Amino acid sequence: MNLLLLSVIITLAYAAQTAAGFGATVLAVTIGSFFMPIEALVPLLVPLSLAQTLWIGWRHRQQVDTDYLLRRILPLMGVGMLIGFTALSGLGGSTLKLAFAVMILVLSARELIAMSRGSHAGAGSAVAEIAALLGAGVVHGIFATGGPLLVYAASRRAMDKGTFRSTLIVVWLPLNAVLCAQLIAAGRLTAQQAPSVGILLLTLPLGVWLGERIHDRIDEVRFRRMVFSLLLVAALISMGGVLIAMGR
Repeated sequence: MNLLLLSVIITLAYAAQTAAGFGATVLAVTIGSFFMPIEALVPLLVPLSLAQTLWIGWRHRQQVDTDYLLRRILPLMGVGMLIGFTALSGLGGSTLKLAFAVMILVLSARELIAMSRGSHAGAGSAVAEIAALLGAGVVHGIFATGGPLLVYAASRRAMDKGTFRSTLIVVWLPLNAVLCAQLIAAGRLTAQQAPSVGILLLTLPLGVWLGERIHDRIDEVRFRRMVFSLLLVAALISMGGVLIAMGR
């Protein structure tokens, strides 16, 4: 029964990520954790994420903004991750996680309000984009959750929805590969999980198909609204998880 429920969640989570370029893991982990331990859930999700990002990244490789990826995202996030790994590694904690979630909540809500008024809250600011990419690397170095700031930074660049989605997917690809290798090395992803992963993989094509249909049918304005709505949901989910953990 748990595997059946997880299959439904994965279908919807990967439909969202296929449509927008992000969001599958945070949605699947948060909802799935209500009926499965996170320690058992993560090893099942990582191979699915790797398969999905491989497929979307290869299929839409011509839409990837290679110049932005190689000259901005990877160098700035790399520097930020180095800072997070070393100088700021001791800052990890529930309070900092909560502050990060609140910041993402404010930024996404601000952008949604601006869009409802027919404008963009921070469009065109190169300094803000660079700061967000550096911040994404720092947060990823500390918590391994730099995705929201990366999404916020990329959304400030003049990219169409296809380029935005494909470029983000390619960023997740090496991260998923490294995480998969770490899980195998730690003995958390073994042959015992293979049947469950195989069953869940059967649901992945439906999620990808749904996500492609959504992506193709929404216009640029609705796409941006969907992106920031997903960010807002991710921030609320993160805040809820931190507050629950702090209350225990």
